[in-house]
Amino acid sequence: MIKIFIAVLVLNLSSTILPQKLTKVELDSLYSLFTYVKGVSTSENMQQQFEEHPEITKCGLGLVTTIKEYLSNFSIEQQNVLTKLLTRPTTEKSITTSNGFFRVHYDLTGSNALGYDLNLLLQALDSVYNFEISYLNYPTPPSDGSEGGDDKYDIYVQNLGGLYGYTQFETKVADSRWTSYMVIDNDFVGYYSTGIAGAQVTVAHEFHHGIQSGSYAPQSIASPFRSEDLFFYELSSTAMEEFVFNDVNDYYAYMPSYFQHPERAMPMHDGYNLAIWNIFLQKNFGFEILKNQWERIPTTSAIKSIALSINSFNSSFRYELNNFGLWCYFTGSRAISGRYFEEASDYPIITPTAIMTFNSSSQTYELGLYPTSNYYLRINLPNNDGVFNSIISNSDWQKLKLMIQRFLKSSFSIFQRYNSRMKNYK
Repeated sequence: MIKIFIAVLVLNLSSTILPQKLTKVELDSLYSLFTYVKGVSTSENMQQQFEEHPEITKCGLGLVTTIKEYLSNFSIEQQNVLTKLLTRPTTEKSITTSNGFFRVHYDLTGSNALGYDLNLLLQALDSVYNFEISYLNYPTPPSDGSEGGDDKYDIYVQNLGGLYGYTQFETKVADSRWTSYMVIDNDFVGYYSTGIAGAQVTVAHEFHHGIQSGSYAPQSIASPFRSEDLFFYELSSTAMEEFVFNDVNDYYAYMPSYFQHPERAMPMHDGYNLAIWNIFLQKNFGFEILKNQWERIPTTSAIKSIALSINSFNSSFRYELNNFGLWCYFTGSRAISGRYFEEASDYPIITPTAIMTFNSSSQTYELGLYPTSNYYLRINLPNNDGVFNSIISNSDWQKLKLMIQRFLKSSFSIFQRYNSRMKNYK
């Protein structure tokens, strides 16, 4: 019988976020992507990328905000096109939700025609408001005055060519407060979550973006969020989909990229694949820890906010990152009913960062450990004695900015000890 041993270890490490500078090639790429999803241009190559990388199609928050921030860097011709695409759409009709907070703008004809039940969309929006505002007690996004026809929060239904939706920030009205509106796809045909299911998770996701920079935008910069913290905005909004609409599970589509590369630092992920981090925290500490993080964001980086919020709940980032690694091990066929993630059996199996063979009385393995990450080392033991799995965590969030693109060289040693009754591996 194959025996499996699991060891969990915690180390401290670090990482670097470099200032973002966009080259002409990068600007052209952003232009091509945005004009494609807005239906201005077509591209078989872009369609193929969307199909192969579903995270590209999830949320356009970073795309739209980056284009607005760097608008003057595009060519004059590109600026003219982008300026038109960044304005609020014009639609045939609009309607308010029963609670009177949202106004939905939509078409019944043409390429933007609504492709799912309008009443179900209105119900979904009320559910989102009831959960995120009434139940979790997040503050409502600030009013946009008369934009969109009145002071209600606007949702525009448009054909987005593969993008689920995006939140567009407009005006900074006070410290940490930006007005916004959202744009969502008109039918979600061909998406991981189609029709009204796609609409449900999208409005839950995008409205949380509206809340995030509606009350928790950074105070020290003229932007609704720090670019290095985008992963945190996305993991928070993707997890919110699961909290509001538990039965849809759109976040399953993005999980494989995390389970294939758990050794990457948190900011190196897109965030959609890290929704399980907030699901993990909520399961262990409740929703208040997540709100506690957002209350720190105006003056504190995302990673530091995460670490400090965990401290305030009488634990540590060091412990929880390693514990999270253990939770991520017991998924798929390894899932244990009643323990760890509730939906663990539907999750992928973690991919070992390295697989090595133990073939002597003692052996040392050289490792490259990124900050805020978990390194899964699988060691095959000799003579069919089983497998030794180690989860090695780098929890040094304090040095993250110094080493985001680098890893710390470290080593892991294992030896075997014999006695008269049994063989032990240490």
